[in-house]
Amino acid sequence: MDIYTTAAMLAVLESLRKEAPRFLLDVFFPRATFSDDAEIKFDVEADDVEVAPFVLPTSAGRIGSDTGDETKTFKPAYVKPLHDIKPDEPIRRRAGEAIGGTMSAGQREQVILGTKLDRQMRMVLRRKEVMASEVLRTGRVVVTGPDYPEVTVDFQRADALTKALLTTARWGESDVSPYDDVQTWIDLVAAQCGAAVDVVVMDGKAWALFEADAKLEKRMDRTLGQNAALQLGFQAGVPGSPVFKGRVGMTEFYTYNDT
Repeated sequence: MDIYTTAAMLAVLESLRKEAPRFLLDVFFPRATFSDDAEIKFDVEADDVEVAPFVLPTSAGRIGSDTGDETKTFKPAYVKPLHDIKPDEPIRRRAGEAIGGTMSAGQREQVILGTKLDRQMRMVLRRKEVMASEVLRTGRVVVTGPDYPEVTVDFQRADALTKALLTTARWGESDVSPYDDVQTWIDLVAAQCGAAVDVVVMDGKAWALFEADAKLEKRMDRTLGQNAALQLGFQAGVPGSPVFKGRVGMTEFYTYNDT
């Protein structure tokens, strides 16, 4: 290095992907339950959709049927991200540190430790976001790894709610209306479980085909209302954050910008 050349570190250029995505976790899985047990138990209760029968004032009430339930057990895999601190790391200048170094080896070691711990926490969060995506897309999650046998955790979502558009039914094919498809699927969710769909998430390719549907233009409100999920504090520039596209009735549409 030429010691007579002026050199300065202006800043550290960091990747935006240092932020772990959590849009799907926060919007669709806001509640968490923790346990000290080695196993997770899922209690599944059958729907109760009976309507109370009419009877005469002088008649006895009719005994209704009880709802059934079952318990499923899953012994989950562990996540154990592991990083080491190599012997020469604490004696090397870190990114952003002045040329020649300003920290002692002990100080660098503490910074390195904190940095790698933060990275591991982001890796765990990213794993949760990946699982959230898989559950939303398929209704189940496949847990597998080099030292863990493959196990599928099935949340028993109705098969009719998992769609695969094939051949001439695909978006972009002639006479296929993505807008009609989405409205049909929203109605199907209501019929299957009584829930109202208020958030729809797509990737960029799906959104481009959906937006090209002529039926959408007159129905889409593109102004961001105060009740939009973006009000939860997401930053549009950070990977994994949603990009608000608009609203049809009470249903908000977002694209997901992380991989």
